[in-house]
Amino acid sequence: STHISQEPPMKFLVVLLACVVVVLALWYQQQPRKPVLRGLPTTGIVDTLPLISIRSLLSPSTSTPQELAITATALDHACRTIGFFYISDHGVNRTNVQEMFRYAKAFFALPVESKQRIRMELAGRAWRGFFPVGGELTSGRPDRKEGIYFGSELPLSDPAVVAETPMHGPNLWPEEVLGEEHPELLGMRECVLGYMAELTTVAEAVLGGLARGLDLPLDYFERRFTQDPTVLFRIFNYPVHQWRDEEDEWGVREHTDYGFLTILLQDQSGGLQVRSLNGEWVDAPPLEDTFVVNIGDMLELWTHGLYRATPHRVRNKARADRLSFPLFFDPNWQSSLSPIDEALLHQQKQKPVL
Repeated sequence: STHISQEPPMKFLVVLLACVVVVLALWYQQQPRKPVLRGLPTTGIVDTLPLISIRSLLSPSTSTPQELAITATALDHACRTIGFFYISDHGVNRTNVQEMFRYAKAFFALPVESKQRIRMELAGRAWRGFFPVGGELTSGRPDRKEGIYFGSELPLSDPAVVAETPMHGPNLWPEEVLGEEHPELLGMRECVLGYMAELTTVAEAVLGGLARGLDLPLDYFERRFTQDPTVLFRIFNYPVHQWRDEEDEWGVREHTDYGFLTILLQDQSGGLQVRSLNGEWVDAPPLEDTFVVNIGDMLELWTHGLYRATPHRVRNKARADRLSFPLFFDPNWQSSLSPIDEALLHQQKQKPVL
């Protein structure tokens, strides 16, 4: 008897597979193009930080409503879950970033005695200048870092300075005190102020996206809190040290930021960790040409807990000095601490976290 195979010929299977591939490709091409967005969490338990392009927020006039809505939704989701996210397409000048690293390395390479010539005590209420390793505490224990504080440059004649408003005043610039002996510091003032101006633009764009995500007027945060923001910029150096897991010796221990938004530039050392909703510590490693953004206690308060100020820490295992550049974008010093009207957020509070 003649055997008849029940299996379809191989040629038929190849043609069928090719047809499926073509159909899928045509379907994909019809899908709306979204801005760069990787790692967007899909559950309330997050084990990675989302990466969100803010290109549309920086150029809203040339972006489609759909692009703006996608970005706003991603920001809103990140703030309602883990409270941390990366941003890309931020428009910050790469050359200025590279110069910032160069100046930081040059300054922290100086002897402590030289750095102490711009120590914070000399700035008084302005809260600017250098502090040595162990000069800051977190959870009552000294941090393993040194740093310089900067803020918006204000002359002594500024009304806020005359009124002795805390954290307002002129900066202590390394080049003005040490520039003659250390010409490698010349130009640092211009670089820092330019960088702060660029990051302020980024912060304003992110806040516009958060307002969209909360269904608030686009300029809500600017009108209520940040028309004349308190901008604080710090450069931290975590000196290399021998790490032992049994030692309670952290770069910075677990904490939340007290303010509004933090925008962080970090070097390639790693070490930043974020506590997820399930209590596990998630690494936030450096990604090229991105910033890490997190929200602070004030924004959690103002959104009635809808947005989360997430605990984080620095576990410094680097084999060389670690550099970190956080910019804190906070409300005007005179802003009211009254939260957003709950009626405005009522629908948002009913929205499930997907």
